[in-house]
Amino acid sequence: MGTNGTPPIKSTPSDELSEERRERLIRGIAEGELPLHRLPGDLSADEAASIRREALERRTETETDGLDSYSFDAETVSGNNCENLIGTAQVPMGAVGPLPIDGDHVQEEVYVPLATTEGALIASVNRGCAALREAGSATVHVEDVGMTRAPVFRTSGIEETRALLDWIEEHEEEIRDRVETTSEYLELLELRTHSVGTTVFVRFRFSTGDAMGMNMVTLACDQVIQELIPPATGVDCVSLSGNYCIDKKPAAVNAQEGRGKRIFAEVELSESVLREALKTTAADLSEVQYRKNLLGSAAAGS
Repeated sequence: MGTNGTPPIKSTPSDELSEERRERLIRGIAEGELPLHRLPGDLSADEAASIRREALERRTETETDGLDSYSFDAETVSGNNCENLIGTAQVPMGAVGPLPIDGDHVQEEVYVPLATTEGALIASVNRGCAALREAGSATVHVEDVGMTRAPVFRTSGIEETRALLDWIEEHEEEIRDRVETTSEYLELLELRTHSVGTTVFVRFRFSTGDAMGMNMVTLACDQVIQELIPPATGVDCVSLSGNYCIDKKPAAVNAQEGRGKRIFAEVELSESVLREALKTTAADLSEVQYRKNLLGSAAAGS
């Protein structure tokens, strides 16, 4: 029986979703009898998304116009990237350029797509591209610092903490071999430990190829936790992420050591380029940098 005594909706595979069955599913969600994630598995991802949209429209008395306009493969997206799929949100996209680049892998003019709803943003960036063109080009270099994940472990005391630190140091190659089997694009660059009494952080730093790689490194760390470190040492893993990674927030460890990709860019702008393209002078630009970016940031603690 359902949560309120109603019969559960059964899955009956069919080539075409009948209007009667579709209505029962929509009504089940709209009336709170059927969770969004419990639609029958024989529905296509597109059918499930459509049912969720209509059910939410009824339950919330809102409209979902436009969410059904998408070009991606719903089966792939709902299975890997987005649960309870109902559609997509569209963001206007513009282009800036051409932007002259002199880098390790690109020595040409490129165009850059930008998705935004912030008026004047693209025009402002395009003005910067014009300044770079007049200056000749920008020299750029990208350094792969590596993506990090730092599980946190709990020990029974400082003696077990010391034993865990020693074990990790002695078995670094075994750990490396284990995590690198999880993806052909993954390379362990560094394994660093940091302890605070009975708390031990193990900070993994990986090269992840062209991917940002957060999911990749998380899966790798999860495997080494499930199969190696706690089983071999007897310590408990409290969390797959101990916040020493550190993700999605400013932190001193990232400022000092970097995380992800570090990008260097250099260009020399003449007085004429500053005046004609950016409508300013070197002196005015320098003062804004000092008073706003340096003093203002220091005053704000950012």
